[in-house]
Amino acid sequence: MKRIWSVEHSSGQVAEKLYNVLGISPVVSEILFQRGYRRPEEAIEFLRPTLLNLHSPFSFCDMSLAVDRLSYALKHQEKVLVYGDYDK
Repeated sequence: MKRIWSVEHSSGQVAEKLYNVLGISPVVSEILFQRGYRRPEEAIEFLRPTLLNLHSPFSFCDMSLAVDRLSYALKHQEKVLVYGDYDK
C-alpha cells in the first residue's frame, strides 16, 4: 500500500520561524504549526520531552483498575505486556 502525505502550507511566517530557530525541516515545522505549536519553546518541549513535562498517569480514566490488575499479575507471577503510544 503506497501512502501519500498531504500537508497544507498555510502557516507562513510562524512555521518559518520554527524552521529557522529550531533548525528542523520545513515539513516538520509545518506539521508542528498545524498541531498548534506556535512558539519555539512549545515545539522544543514536544520534540524533546522530559519527565517533568509529563502529566500524572493517574489522570487517565480507570488507572486505578490498571494498577490493581498489574499488582495482581505481579503477585501471581503472570506475564504482562504494556502497550502505549505518544500522543498530544
